[in-house]
Amino acid sequence: MLTLATREQHIRREKATSNICTNQGLMALMCGIFMTVYGREGLKELATQNLAKAHYAAEQFKKSGATLLFEGAPRFNEFVIETKTDPYAINDKLLGQRIIGGFPLKKFYPELSNASLWCCTETTAKASIDAAAKEWRCEPEREDPQSHHAHQPERRPDLREVVARQEGYKLPPLDVPEVDPAELLGEQAREDLGQMPEVSEIEIIRHYTRISTWNYAWITGCIRWARAP
Repeated sequence: MLTLATREQHIRREKATSNICTNQGLMALMCGIFMTVYGREGLKELATQNLAKAHYAAEQFKKSGATLLFEGAPRFNEFVIETKTDPYAINDKLLGQRIIGGFPLKKFYPELSNASLWCCTETTAKASIDAAAKEWRCEPEREDPQSHHAHQPERRPDLREVVARQEGYKLPPLDVPEVDPAELLGEQAREDLGQMPEVSEIEIIRHYTRISTWNYAWITGCIRWARAP
């Protein structure tokens, strides 16, 4: 991967200005590193957390008076809700709490005037979900004493633990109720992720350091060759 080369590098050489292909290569490299770090079991846990948090958020929003649209359709970590309040007004209030609200759909689907698309990932804290649900709650809710402890700082595994488990990264504990993927996804739930590798963080760093060293040496050699008289 030519992580240091610009798009017209092989044509305009040092006068190249575009970095489109470089950005694409860096994004592909980032995705490759991400999948390698999490590994087979990590990606499965990652997907389970996405599913559980989206399910929890949808249920909390329904209890707050919102209507869950397309409830019978299969979904993973995104869902559409309809509220009596303008989604833009809700998003403005949430932004004051450093929470990004749902994506209003009125511009693209006029029939869904007060509908918005919401997404929950493994980085979404339970406290943020509860705070969003309270913005359109009709009745006052008793404060959850555990909400202040919902977003625990993630714990980086000890180096010896990483090498022993052959894992590059470990997700923080799930702060919402667990769900059964087979029950929510049916036949779409996947148990086997194939032949994805399980490697330690040290092995990942060594691998990509070696690749970047090779790339740098190759690009440097090409530039010197192109500038040679």
